[in-house]
Amino acid sequence: IAARYFGVELIQHFPCKFDCQHSIDLAKRYFETLSYFEPETAETLQYFLQSAVLYTEYDGIVLFNQVSVKKTNQCFAIQYTAASYSMTQADSKLAFAIQKNTQFDYDESTHRLMINDQHYPNAYLMLFCD
Repeated sequence: IAARYFGVELIQHFPCKFDCQHSIDLAKRYFETLSYFEPETAETLQYFLQSAVLYTEYDGIVLFNQVSVKKTNQCFAIQYTAASYSMTQADSKLAFAIQKNTQFDYDESTHRLMINDQHYPNAYLMLFCD
C-alpha cells in the first residue's frame, strides 16, 4: 500500500485496514489477471510492493527495495545499499542521514529510528513478509 507514494500500486483505493478482506480479495484477483497477461510486470510490481517502507510524519517516506533485517526483541537492525531506496523528500535531515549510511536501527515499541546515535522520533517501519 505505501509504495503508492512512488507510483506503484495494485488496487486503486487505500484499504480501511491492512487486513481488509475485501481489499485482499480484490488485489488477489487483479494480481492473478496481471500475472496471466503481463507476468514480467506482475513480478516487478510484487517486488516493489513487498519492499520495506519507512514512514515519517515530517521527513517523508522511504521505500527500501532490498534490505537485510536482524531482529532482537522489538528492535530491528536494517541494512541497505545506496542504490536500493527511493524517497519522497530528499532534503531533510533524515534523508541526508539515510544517504550517508547503509544501516539504521528501529525500535518497534517506541517507533524510534536511530542512525549513527542520532534519534528520529515518530518513524514507522513497515516490513512485508510472505
